[in-house]
Amino acid sequence: MVKTTKEIECVAMCESSKLGEKPFFQKISFSWVGKKCLLRPQSQKKTKYCWAYASIGAMSAAVSIKIKKAVVPLSKQHLTDCLFKYYPDPKKEAELKEGETYRCNCSKAYRFAVEQGIAEEESYPYAMRRGDCKCTETMCPWLVNSWFEYFVSQEVECLEVGVEIGRGFRSPRLSKGQIEEHIKRQPVTCSIRSYKSLKNHVGQSVYMGPTVKEIEDRRASLARGEKDSTHSMLIVGFGTDEDGQDYYLVQNSWGEGWGYHGYGKIKCSLLYNLRYPIAF
Repeated sequence: MVKTTKEIECVAMCESSKLGEKPFFQKISFSWVGKKCLLRPQSQKKTKYCWAYASIGAMSAAVSIKIKKAVVPLSKQHLTDCLFKYYPDPKKEAELKEGETYRCNCSKAYRFAVEQGIAEEESYPYAMRRGDCKCTETMCPWLVNSWFEYFVSQEVECLEVGVEIGRGFRSPRLSKGQIEEHIKRQPVTCSIRSYKSLKNHVGQSVYMGPTVKEIEDRRASLARGEKDSTHSMLIVGFGTDEDGQDYYLVQNSWGEGWGYHGYGKIKCSLLYNLRYPIAF
């Protein structure tokens, strides 16, 4: 049987269902890996598109879970080409070279999906550089109804009360248990401060955070007025290791050589800016 373009594309971009059978994932308390709703871990290379990889991963998964079908890759290129047309920032754009984009965040990506819709990868393929916005209404069939943001506290128990912010909702701090309930419903995007030790993280152990020297260097950098380096990832599970350390399982956009096949265990308290989209 001859495969369609969409089927060929999904072989390249969709996660292998057999990956979830590996012992690394089987020992995790909860994981979306192997459940046919995730895209394959990819590499953003030298681009600043971590937010696009993470948010498209979350939206693709949300649609898959909502319609109860295997994941359909949505378009990162649609975001990187068109988001800045609708929400311009002339000051930042003036500093860019041709084809570059400035750093963004998943909230803006979700806002864009709410207001403009998102094209499928098949109709708007990734070019790894920003180009002219060329999406039409017929190319953008998937909509996000709203998105949800919440702050993280490992110590404070509280009730979840959504506060409406346009089509988005922001909650007060949530407990670890409440966050885990959200992750069980769908993958969640997050932010983390980016250090060399994080970029070099490989294997099955939990990433416990920066070294003392990295912390000192960051403080000195901030004192000089330099910007903090942050990174967006997708939380796809959670668990506790043999030493009792709680962690979130994340899918990264630094290629399959990072962590374990592109996934990693991260100490819970290192992640912040947790957000997720609500599919139509």
